[in-house]
Amino acid sequence: MQLISIAAFLHSIIFLISIFVIHKIRIDLKFKRYALSTYALGASGWLLSFGLLAIGCAQILLSVRLANMNGFTFGHGVLMCAGIATFFIALYKMEYPNQTYRGRIHTVAAGLQFTLFPIALLLLYTNFTNTLLAYFTLCVAVLNIVFLSLIFSYFLKGTTHTVPHFGLVQKTNILIMTAWVTLISLYSMF
Repeated sequence: MQLISIAAFLHSIIFLISIFVIHKIRIDLKFKRYALSTYALGASGWLLSFGLLAIGCAQILLSVRLANMNGFTFGHGVLMCAGIATFFIALYKMEYPNQTYRGRIHTVAAGLQFTLFPIALLLLYTNFTNTLLAYFTLCVAVLNIVFLSLIFSYFLKGTTHTVPHFGLVQKTNILIMTAWVTLISLYSMF
């Protein structure tokens, strides 16, 4: 089972590397303005898609590992569903301004990922016997809910593509989630 933890950790690192590299390649896009999904468009978009598939795998693998450590709970299933939603984000590219069904699938999957992840953490944080990890998990869940509320308000107003700092808000939320996956994967190795 330790191999599952190692695989989850490595997959989260692959995602972090893909984010870093795609931002170095796509210097035409403003970091603070554009959503991460925008970087998946174009010739180098495959790199981010690959990274998204990796973080989806990391979430699924981590949910399996945590279930093996503590017994399967509903929270593990929700974390797994969040990982599956990430596959759809990777496979169905964002489309703007004219959306087809593929763009709508991407948008719904992103909404599901951003919603399911903090719910999973709220359901899982009591499973950690280490109080520091339990508090860390709870803090990440609360931060994700704050960012989700902000992102959702932009979405409802139809301003996700026009707010000058939307990309920063969304990417910060994604990096907080990825930090949790990375650190908990590392913890679950021991």
